[in-house]
Amino acid sequence: MPVENGFEVIWYTSINREEPLTFHTEPEHDPVDHNFFLTYYHETKKISIFNDTLFICRRYPDCIVTLGREKAVVAADNTITKTEISDTERKKVLVEEFGISEEIATALPPDVPSGFAML
Repeated sequence: MPVENGFEVIWYTSINREEPLTFHTEPEHDPVDHNFFLTYYHETKKISIFNDTLFICRRYPDCIVTLGREKAVVAADNTITKTEISDTERKKVLVEEFGISEEIATALPPDVPSGFAML
């Protein structure tokens, strides 16, 4: 959504359907060159919610399936079912529900157990 000095991206997670996460863009840094990106990445990579665990989401006609530290399914009535999954189950869900190849699902590193990612 547009705001006075850029845009805000409003995102509802599988964990909390009531209060969104809001990301504010930084147009003062746009466009950026490769060196800026590398510097910013190295300064922020330790605190990103996306660096310590796999995060993938797929919309189906009757639900939304999200896979992070757990599998979450948001039904059409907005109810959420969360399931803890093993590495073996994660690979199966990636292949069968997200259409990821077995080779890529197998090559993905495990989640960082003590990482910052909340999903």
